[in-house]
Amino acid sequence: MALTAPPVIPITCPAAARDITPSVHCGYVRVPLDRSGTLSGTIRVYFERYPPRDVSRPPTSTVLSIEGGPGYPTAADRDYRTQLWAPVSKRRALVLVDLRGTGRSDALACPALQHSTRNYVARAGMCARELGPKRDYYGTGDAVEDLEDVLLAIRAGPVDLYGDSYGTYAAQAFAVRHPERLRSLTLDASYPLPGTDPAYADLAGAFRRGLRFVCQRRPGCPAAQRREDAVALLQKTARRLAANPVRGFGLDGDGHLQPVTLTDSTLAQIAGSSYYSYAVWKDILAAAVSLDEGDPTPMLRLGAEHLGYEAGEAVPTEFSDPLYLAVTCHDYPQLWDPGTPISLRAEQVAARLGGYPPGTFTPFTAKAWTS
Repeated sequence: MALTAPPVIPITCPAAARDITPSVHCGYVRVPLDRSGTLSGTIRVYFERYPPRDVSRPPTSTVLSIEGGPGYPTAADRDYRTQLWAPVSKRRALVLVDLRGTGRSDALACPALQHSTRNYVARAGMCARELGPKRDYYGTGDAVEDLEDVLLAIRAGPVDLYGDSYGTYAAQAFAVRHPERLRSLTLDASYPLPGTDPAYADLAGAFRRGLRFVCQRRPGCPAAQRREDAVALLQKTARRLAANPVRGFGLDGDGHLQPVTLTDSTLAQIAGSSYYSYAVWKDILAAAVSLDEGDPTPMLRLGAEHLGYEAGEAVPTEFSDPLYLAVTCHDYPQLWDPGTPISLRAEQVAARLGGYPPGTFTPFTAKAWTS
């Protein structure tokens, strides 16, 4: 945290912000890249401040809203966040800050990820080398100190802190570091600090429960019609695809044919998509039955929709893959010790996965679920 309030560099607000209210204030605060002083350089941190409707009295507090991701800029979501703030806007200001490395806060970009995300792991390594040592200064801890610097600069006073998705993780980190700043804390779709199980075993269990609930509550559930347990049916499909992958083409959500290779790992990825793509719950069992009966078309469609394909050139100011990687690599629990050399991590991962109780990742193997 800065010992003194850094100066605000005012700018003309984007038209989209002025359309919400002409009285919005926008600007930058310049903060150190590395607060320890090991690495030189600064970052511009962008903010928008929407004043309370009643300006006859001082605001009772400031609502500070943090976007999810990590990698998405908060200010780009201004329409939703100002609408959410509206019921409490009479005496409260609203501040939106693009976390470092996102949006207008010097968004991180890498040529390795700019034009393609195929071979993602290899490209992630290339990106790390392109960024160099500065990659170590884009974690959540640095970002929340930037937030405090912005609040100091604009003399915000106490804040009602709201975060959603990854924003809840950052909000908890802010609360731990700056409890004196908080008036209230709201966590929406929370991700726990310091993080969830590194193998996402909790999500595997949630998927099993969800699959059975959907089948119980849906008339004509394909598994029930075959008098099979829903999880057992999908486990049989996973084992079949592990032994004999299916290759073909499927229509993605835009109606384009995409090449798809269905394995037990890709089936696990489709299943994992169910936490944000609700259509998976409706379709995956029917697709498994169709595959078993010799028609791979429905499962190939699910693969085309959820396995990730090229979607044109990346726009780092809209979403920064490098920032996403920097946060997840530095902050989230992993299946290896951070000090382990890369060459030894696969062995450590295998040992950790072998320590989970049998059935933890059913209907998938541990390898398929985590790959």
